[in-house]
Amino acid sequence: MNRFSFHIFSTREAYFLVAASMFLGLFVGLSLQSLISGMEDTALLDRLIMLFGEITILVPPLFILNQRKIDFIQAIPLHKTSPITIGMSVVLIGGVIGLVSVFEVIVLPFYPVPDFLRQMDATLFDGGILANVILISAAVLVAPIVEEFLFRGLLQQSLFYHFGSVVPAMVIPTVVFALFHVGYLFYFPAMVELIALGLLLAWLMLKTGNILIPMLTHALFNL
Repeated sequence: MNRFSFHIFSTREAYFLVAASMFLGLFVGLSLQSLISGMEDTALLDRLIMLFGEITILVPPLFILNQRKIDFIQAIPLHKTSPITIGMSVVLIGGVIGLVSVFEVIVLPFYPVPDFLRQMDATLFDGGILANVILISAAVLVAPIVEEFLFRGLLQQSLFYHFGSVVPAMVIPTVVFALFHVGYLFYFPAMVELIALGLLLAWLMLKTGNILIPMLTHALFNL
C-alpha cells in the first residue's frame, strides 16, 4: 500500500463513517424486520430488507462525499491493474476457496454446525425465484461493493495514511469486518474463515491498489 496509498478521509472521519454506516444499516434492517414480524410468508420482504439494509450502509459516506463535491468514483482506489495480476488473483482466490473447503471437512467432525446456522442455511432459498434473485444480488453484487468500499476502500486507506504501516491498516479493518458479521463469530470455524477472508481482502487491496480485486474476491466467497 506504500505504492498505492489513497486518502480522502482522516482516520477520525473514517472511524465515524464506518460506525455510522454500520449502525444505520443495522437500525434500518431491524426496524423494517419489526414491521413485518407478524406477517406470514415474509421471505420476499426479508430479502428486500436485506438488500435495502446493505444499500443504506452507503448513505453516511455518500452524504459526506456529496457535501465535499467529490464523486463516488473518485473516492475509491482504482489503480491500473494488469490482466496478469487479475488472472493471478483469480487463481489465488480459487486456491483459497479450495483450502477453505478442506478446512471445513477437517474441522466439522469436531465443531458441529450450531442449530441457528443450520436453520439459516436450510431456509435460505425458500422464498421463491424472485426472493432468491434478490438474495443472490444482495450477496454477490451489493454486499461486496458496499462492504469493500467501507472497510478496504475507506477505513484501510485512511489507517495506512495515518499510521504509515500495513499492520494496523490490515488488522483493524479485518476486526471491524468480522464484528460486522457478528453472528458467525459464535461458531469457531466460521470465525476463522471470516478473519482469514478479511486479511486476504486487505492483502489484495495492499498489493493491487485496486478495490475491484477485493470486491471480486468477496463476491466469489459469497457465492
